[in-house]
Amino acid sequence: MILASRHSIKQDLLLAYGENELVSRIDNLPDEDLNKIGELATKHIGHGGYISKQIALGAIEFFEGSMREPKRKKRNLTVYDKKEPEPKENIFKRIFKK
Repeated sequence: MILASRHSIKQDLLLAYGENELVSRIDNLPDEDLNKIGELATKHIGHGGYISKQIALGAIEFFEGSMREPKRKKRNLTVYDKKEPEPKENIFKRIFKK
């Protein structure tokens, strides 16, 4: 499974690849669904590209039910200027939450 914080899925990945309409849906997802996005992202590792693209593909597949390429072919790197707010999410705690 690819581990990614809510912030990474939302801003760094979906915004970077132009999937703006999916971003607001990330905020309301329970932890189990965020983990599912990481599981789906793992399936796309063989397609090449950056991990950010694999996670974007996993999120698209989670929300739409099938895989498709992101709207942007190249990442918009300006989204990386905004850092994750403190305190940062503990993704390991989320993964192992029972």
